[in-house]
Amino acid sequence: MQEVRFEKLDKTSYQMTLDNYFKVLVAPMIKSEKVTIGINIDKGSFSKPMKIGNQIIYLGTAAYLFEAIRKYHSKEASILFEEGIKDVSSINKSYTSFAFEVPQDRYLECIKALFALVNSIDFTNDQIEDMKKDMVDLASNEKEDLVANNLFIFSPIKNSTYGGANSIKNIHLVALKKFFNEYYVPSNMTLVVTGNVDQKKIEEVVNTFEFEKKTKKDNVIVTDYNERYDDLIKEEVNGEEENKVTLGFKFDKREKLFDDFQNNLFALYLTLPELVFSKTNSVFNSYVKSYKTIASSSLVEASEEAYLKVTFETDSKEKLIEELKAYLSDMRIKFKDVSSIKKEVLAKYREIYINDSTTYYYAILNSLANNFFFLALVLQIKSIGYF
Repeated sequence: MQEVRFEKLDKTSYQMTLDNYFKVLVAPMIKSEKVTIGINIDKGSFSKPMKIGNQIIYLGTAAYLFEAIRKYHSKEASILFEEGIKDVSSINKSYTSFAFEVPQDRYLECIKALFALVNSIDFTNDQIEDMKKDMVDLASNEKEDLVANNLFIFSPIKNSTYGGANSIKNIHLVALKKFFNEYYVPSNMTLVVTGNVDQKKIEEVVNTFEFEKKTKKDNVIVTDYNERYDDLIKEEVNGEEENKVTLGFKFDKREKLFDDFQNNLFALYLTLPELVFSKTNSVFNSYVKSYKTIASSSLVEASEEAYLKVTFETDSKEKLIEELKAYLSDMRIKFKDVSSIKKEVLAKYREIYINDSTTYYYAILNSLANNFFFLALVLQIKSIGYF
């Protein structure tokens, strides 16, 4: 396993790639009391209209498969669902992650079980049909992203993860098998391990993996879309939620942004919420005062799309909305504020890769979605200049 040393951060990671392009990334955390293991599938819920062979892949197929794999797991994977092991799996627009917090003294056997979980499926048609009601319930309980719906017209990034009753009723076993054969392949998988672990022992375990041979792949037919991009940034202010105001920014296609910012783009993605909405940003602070806290701020991205979503808690919604509109008309970052904001961001990320294995695990996945290792992005934040 190759050692990658980040001297400026005093951190080391280990990486390897098998001949079939299955990837392994180990991020040691000597002081961590738990270990987080996961296999990441480089395919999430974001999907353009598509067919695999003659099979239409309906909205919600990726999530249906995600739930079925965990519900009808093989006997070899059963230890992952025992008491004392926490399932922290998730599916989002960019990836599907089967992840578990496991005891430090059991992480090697749990890695074997994790591989068994995603290596093959053996569902029956009755099992898949029996899930229909549960899947409809999950879809109905999924909170609608009003910001994405307001910002985007045609892009699939506005679609829900679980689909809806109409799409779910059309998802059957044959579609799940075709989706699994297409995307659950070694070249589309990464094993990520964070915690106090021995990378050499992990390498020994990985070298025992016997990968399931998939049936011959079908042709994949994807229908593209044309989203409207009138400006680099579009904003929508949503004041419908009680005591909350959510602000959304729509960005141009990633290809164009990459042409403008090159590799700095992904480090800017990480720092953008703090750069634009922070009390350290003196311009923001001078305009926007009528809020109690910033409840959440996140950058949502998938494929070529991205948008920023920031939610404020307030007792004066109308006044806050007016302040935000005034700030947006003069939105900028002063040179003197950039250094302080970067220090705040770096301090936050330093805590991530020191304290909590699961938080570190998902930070790694989010950066891998942009083909970067998390620590490399942290170093890049250090070098961001004034834009």
